This record gives sequence, structure tokens and C-alpha cells, in this order.
Amino acid sequence: MKILDNLPACVKHEIRAKVETELERYRMWKFITFQEREASLTAALSDTPKEFTGAVSDQTGNIATYNVDERERRRQFCEWIELAVSRLPRRERQIITDRYMQRETIFDYVVFNQLLDPPLSEVTYYKVKNRAMAMLVLSLNIEVEGLQDIF
Repeated sequence: MKILDNLPACVKHEIRAKVETELERYRMWKFITFQEREASLTAALSDTPKEFTGAVSDQTGNIATYNVDERERRRQFCEWIELAVSRLPRRERQIITDRYMQRETIFDYVVFNQLLDPPLSEVTYYKVKNRAMAMLVLSLNIEVEGLQDIF
């Protein structure tokens, strides 16, 4: 754990940015409904004459495949994030779930002052949060420049 606590500031910043990006995508995909694509039923108006290109297009098939595959891809991504977070130690897991995995956006000061029992000081909260982010980067296999040199 000392290795994760003593990372350079630039590496910590990049870790935080990349993990927050993934957790924001998790929140969007988990709590915002998936909009299915639909086939266009009317022909598009075009000034240029249509020529035979030799390509066969199955618009309905492509849309149906996308609707099924994209929904499954999003579900698998959310399960992957949830599994990685569930493997964190109790305090780190609580911080990540309270801060990033809820429907509502909650700020850091609310988490460390009100949601954690017992409450943490701001400095301790950020140490634990940085450690949790570093563990998530490793378990989610996210590439961070400078982290390969340490491990």
C-alpha cells in the first residue's frame, strides 16, 4: 500500500482523470436508458442520381444487431466496473460507490462529512480515495503513463 500512497502527483492526477472518465461512463450507461435505433421508412431526397455500387446493405439487420449488441456491451461494462469496485477494501469501496456510483451526483465534501461513518478528515479522505483510484486502475487494466515504471 505504501507504493500506491507515494505515487508522483502527475501520475495520481492522470489516474484520477481516467478512472473518473470510466465511472462517469458507468453512471451514464447504468442510469440513462438506451435509445434504440430505428429503420428509416422514407427515402432520402438527393439531387445526385443513385448509381449501383455493388454493395448490399441490410439497414434493418444492421440496426437490429446494433440494438442487441450495444445493450449487451453496456451491461457487461457495468458488471465489469461493479466487480472491480466490489473487490476493493471496505472503506475504499464505500467512498467510490457513494461518490461515483449513485444516480445523483454527490460532492466529495458531502461524502467525507456526512455519508461516511465515522466521518473522515479531508486529508484522510483524499488519501483513501487516491488509493482506491490506483487500485481501480490496476484492476480495470487502464493504461496510465508512468505507472508501468512503478510496477
